Amino acid sequence: MYIVYLFNKDTKELFLTLNQGVTAVAQNIILGSEDTSTFTSIAKIKNTETEKQLRKSAAYICKQLNIIPTDGIKCGSSLYDAGCIYSRSYNLENLPNDKKLIDDLKEFINVYKMYYDMFVREKTSNKQEVKMKTTEKETVHDELEEETFNKYTKEDFLGEVFMKREEYELLSELLIIKKNIILQGAPGVGKTFMAKRLAYSILGYEDKKRVQMVQFHQSYSYEDFIVGYRPAGAGFELEYGPFYKFCKQAEKDDKPHFFIIDEINRGNVSKIFGELLMLIESDKRSEHLKLLYTKEEFSVPENVHIIGMMNTADRSLAIIDYALRRRFAFYDVRPAFNNDMFIEMMEKRESETLKRLISCIKMLNNDIRNDDSLGSGFEIGHSYFCTAPDIQVDRKWIKSIVEFEIIPLINEYWFDDRDKVDEWSAKLRGVEND
Repeated sequence: MYIVYLFNKDTKELFLTLNQGVTAVAQNIILGSEDTSTFTSIAKIKNTETEKQLRKSAAYICKQLNIIPTDGIKCGSSLYDAGCIYSRSYNLENLPNDKKLIDDLKEFINVYKMYYDMFVREKTSNKQEVKMKTTEKETVHDELEEETFNKYTKEDFLGEVFMKREEYELLSELLIIKKNIILQGAPGVGKTFMAKRLAYSILGYEDKKRVQMVQFHQSYSYEDFIVGYRPAGAGFELEYGPFYKFCKQAEKDDKPHFFIIDEINRGNVSKIFGELLMLIESDKRSEHLKLLYTKEEFSVPENVHIIGMMNTADRSLAIIDYALRRRFAFYDVRPAFNNDMFIEMMEKRESETLKRLISCIKMLNNDIRNDDSLGSGFEIGHSYFCTAPDIQVDRKWIKSIVEFEIIPLINEYWFDDRDKVDEWSAKLRGVEND
């Protein structure tokens, strides 16, 4: 079994395939004496039987791996055509760019890894004990898998994220029960930083395979997210999106899986999820619906949890889709300037100018909260001032934060109130001179 590119020189087609070696299969075909009248007939019958065996084997492997077989290939060899399990075709006169070719190859490597884990690894581990219960095999595999990842506990989360223990308990429990949550907050409150670490803390280790992230935007579609026909060479081919693949992966074990969606309110959620919008509800996870393009019966597994992130200071998104409100729990992430861990971190910086700047930002946030046209969703977050320990917090660094991050932000907030912008710009710039 191997990944191989096959080229049909007549049709100028290139096929990326997960394919079976034909020699061993052909050697194992045993023919009766009535079929051995001439050498030519032996070869013909043997090839026919080999093809049948290869096709049968390919269908079985696809079923076990829970992958959708791609359309058959025609590379010029009927045996290689029959042995193909999974394929992607290209026209040599209109090849996609390198990124697409590399992404496709990575996808095939992942499929091959699934094959290896199921058929090779298990076969090797069963040499000592031929009959092992399925649950026992899964337990052993999970334990070995966890050992390869860095441990990440609740204590690790609380040591990195500026959140109180009781707040963490509430948030993690909400995610487990509701299955879908949205972390909403102003710029710089650490929503993305928090989302991944929340997932890892519930898993117990940093497993990037079970935590995946995408970002929505205005042109993001159902075809990008679930499944649809995409341009390929001179025509179109069916391509599965990240959420479909993630759900199929999650079906293979009972451990939690976390799908993170950045800027979730920037996309048309009803359009992107399509018929799956119902299936993501916590009480609809056992139900099935037919997918639009493939008519496949599909469900969202119980162990898939969705974490969305939403910037509350984005004026272009004044109205939140009602469908989003119904299916997600919303958790407010606020600036953590008064958090004990944040205060301790700032003390270690030993910068009086930084302390004055943070005091000024807290007063600015108070003004933002009290402004009827803004409110708490527009506050400035603490992550603007969180840097790696090896970065020197000097006047130059502070000036760059003020001039190129904070002042442009308040210019956007008070675009219709020049006096307010000038007032706060002067206060922020005056911090380093105090």
